[in-house]
Amino acid sequence: MRSVILAVFTLGAAFGVQAQNYFYTKHAAGNPPAANGEVLYTGDDLADEQTAPWTKLTGAFSGYSASVPLPFAFQFNGAAVTHCKVASTGFITFDTAVSGLAPTSSGALPAAALPSKSVVLWGMQANGENDKVLVASLGTAPYRQFWIRFASFSTPGDTLDSYSYRAIVLEEGTQNIYLVNQYGGQANGNYNAPKHNLGVQANTSTAWVVSSGSIQFDANSKTTLDNSYYCFHPGSQFSVDLGIQAVALPLNVVTGAAASLQYSVYNNGSSTVDSFTLGYSINGAVAIRVRLANTNVKASRENQFTASAQLLSAAGSPGTKYTITCWVEAPNTGAESNTNNDTLSFSILSVQGVGSNRKLLVETATASWCDECPMLDRDLEDLRQKRGNDVIVVQHHSLDGMAGNGQELLDLYVENVPEFMLNRTPRSNKRSFVRSLMDSFVMENLNQKVPATVDVWNLALDQTTGTVTFRVSVRFVDYYQGELSVGGMVTENNVRGTGIAFTQNLNTRYSRDPNNWYYKFSSPILGYYHQKVAWDLPGGIWGISRNLTQYKPGDSITEVFSYTLPALMKKVNITTSPYLPVGEVIGQGKPADLGAIGFVAEHAQGSVILNAQSKALWDATTQVNEPQSAQYWNLYPNPANDRLYIANLKGGERIELVQVDGRQVFEKQLSESETVTSISAIDANLASGTYYLRVSKDGKLTDTEIVIILR
Repeated sequence: MRSVILAVFTLGAAFGVQAQNYFYTKHAAGNPPAANGEVLYTGDDLADEQTAPWTKLTGAFSGYSASVPLPFAFQFNGAAVTHCKVASTGFITFDTAVSGLAPTSSGALPAAALPSKSVVLWGMQANGENDKVLVASLGTAPYRQFWIRFASFSTPGDTLDSYSYRAIVLEEGTQNIYLVNQYGGQANGNYNAPKHNLGVQANTSTAWVVSSGSIQFDANSKTTLDNSYYCFHPGSQFSVDLGIQAVALPLNVVTGAAASLQYSVYNNGSSTVDSFTLGYSINGAVAIRVRLANTNVKASRENQFTASAQLLSAAGSPGTKYTITCWVEAPNTGAESNTNNDTLSFSILSVQGVGSNRKLLVETATASWCDECPMLDRDLEDLRQKRGNDVIVVQHHSLDGMAGNGQELLDLYVENVPEFMLNRTPRSNKRSFVRSLMDSFVMENLNQKVPATVDVWNLALDQTTGTVTFRVSVRFVDYYQGELSVGGMVTENNVRGTGIAFTQNLNTRYSRDPNNWYYKFSSPILGYYHQKVAWDLPGGIWGISRNLTQYKPGDSITEVFSYTLPALMKKVNITTSPYLPVGEVIGQGKPADLGAIGFVAEHAQGSVILNAQSKALWDATTQVNEPQSAQYWNLYPNPANDRLYIANLKGGERIELVQVDGRQVFEKQLSESETVTSISAIDANLASGTYYLRVSKDGKLTDTEIVIILR
């Protein structure tokens, strides 16, 4: 289970104050949260206009953008502003009368070349084909942020095709200005970072700067977790100004259990803080205080300090929410002038601590041109054979004939091919790591209990149009609060083809090793069988988002996904191959090899797959290839307290209820005239828990539904 980070920042003296002058503080480990503590969803650092909430303002350009209206009232240096213009060289200005070419020199601030009323990330240019400016308004009033992102901007004079992602953020209420370092990369060689001059310029004689010289940011990864930023606060700096930047803790705590509070404390003052007190209370009860000495919280920069306090959740009934109030006080044994940033309150949910077994989703970045990938395919097949249905394998191809729409996922989370993600956590590409998956790491993940199950159902294929449709349902077996998304993938096994887009490269050290499975294979391998090929993620890489909300046992979420295969039943002529058959064969779009994967992801400090499930399109339990029927019957209520009804049956079905361990606890054969039936939890002596309802007709399984009994 993930923890959430909630944060609060200094509010100046108070919201709406008309302050002149600025001072800055430096922050690491993430994007700036909103003033109410909400960590705003920006997507990952490479998210563009194809990903909500971003809108493309302009592509590569030289000069200034059109005037951009601000989505909320904002004050720059104590004066109200309503519009800004974005410069192609890494700054914005509230002087909307400017025009012509934007100054390209990255000189010290204040600079005569810059217009007045500017926020400056000077030192980069929008002159590449992928360079663009993106904007987004995030959060809810009165705590919104307006993001202006410089995406894939170029380094002046660079010959390595380096590109950088930076952002300027304006915050409602606090009037704070953030300069955010997100990501940097290059097409050739080492990353050549721009040399930035960072600051806020009021006019040609007045500016507030981070440094008198230029600053180069680190490249960072593509996730937001390692982003860093400078915050320019309006007003004057206090000598001592300690505040809570964030508190990390589980949103869901088992009733009566202990959970750790991780405080991140920052110092906006000009003096070092050597000691202070951490405090917290639950539902306003007796305050718990811990005095910390020798803290050495630096002034204005590198100003994070993490300490922990033990939280004992109240022993109330599961499903109860508790308000946790955290604060810092008495820095350097004295009082401080600004206390607006000292306290943070939020809620935790008391849960039962029960759950279903977690499935491990193993996603790979692979390609037909990758000569290491065939050996890794063997390791993954061994893993699947050893762990069975507890492990779900998906292969995302890059830049070959099987590249689906997962390239965005690969761009965000992997650097090389081959590489792996476990429940969307990137991992090493070494074979030794893959082999270790079969041991402790897999068991660690599989033994985790998660509060929700995933079911893929109503899976069908229109063989005329090639459209696959399916439903993904998430059902909760425990109380839960958090931000979730529900997603799906369409996959295919045994994909074959001709040409370099499908023939598989193989490293010669494998083909020359008499103990290797690929001994005496030639490279490239003709007619290679590509397994678990991901053709599409129809709901996006993370699926369809759900707002932060609360669930109880028996609650469910269902999303419907569809995807039209690009080449249904595509035939290829494979003349020679170490794999049979050869000749004219069906290489793609085979209904017998199609399947769907459903998953639920949670989003707290980063994102992770919480649980997943897979299902084949065709029923593998029959002796012939026959598509599974779309579910035609209805089940209600679910969860059930006493009696469970199954309606809209055709008659003659066999009804089974099976425990999660596979033991059958109820069976009934319906007559041909019975179209409605029911199961009494009392008569069947059913205990509270999770069951599988199976409905079959003429010996063929129509579908399986997860049933929850609450007694």
